[in-house]
Amino acid sequence: MKTLQKYAAIALQFGLTGHSDDKRTKQVVHLTNTAWQTEIATSVGKAWKSSAKVADSVTFDGHKYQKKQVISDLSQRYVKTLQRDRNYKITKIRYDRYHNANVQYQVTPIDLPAGQKEVQRYVEKQLQKKSSEASKLSAEQLRLVEYAMIAENWQSVLKDDIPTSATRNMTITMLYTHENFKPIYQVSKQTLNNILNSGLSE
Repeated sequence: MKTLQKYAAIALQFGLTGHSDDKRTKQVVHLTNTAWQTEIATSVGKAWKSSAKVADSVTFDGHKYQKKQVISDLSQRYVKTLQRDRNYKITKIRYDRYHNANVQYQVTPIDLPAGQKEVQRYVEKQLQKKSSEASKLSAEQLRLVEYAMIAENWQSVLKDDIPTSATRNMTITMLYTHENFKPIYQVSKQTLNNILNSGLSE
């Protein structure tokens, strides 16, 4: 049971934050820290792109903003926020007849949309100070400027105070295998995605 507790903790840490320094991580998951963080950033970037129409580029207040770079900067802000230590605990472990394990855990999700709204309010106030210049932009151009300014001001506005939402009770399955007769418990990529999503408010 102690071995499984350790493997479960690695899976949760890696799934929620995108990284784990435990040397046994590669036994539990088949992705490196970098590969998993890249996947998270890519999926965040896709979500940003599909959420609303954004101009490809715009010059505002002496700055030239490119959509690709802005989306990348925003994604990196999100990933950095996810990498913080998270509030979670393993509550129960049960085995099935094939020695696989069902791990129940509690997690307090980070509320990224609430954090984004906080930064957006600050950005809107900044844009009001430059309303004559902002009024010359199309809706798509203004959105690109807003996204760029959200990325630029994310850290200074939120600092270490990331909003959270209500604690959730979740379950994951860890698959049993062995190496040199020692038990190993692994998680699939789908399970990692489920862990990641459990740590984010909807």
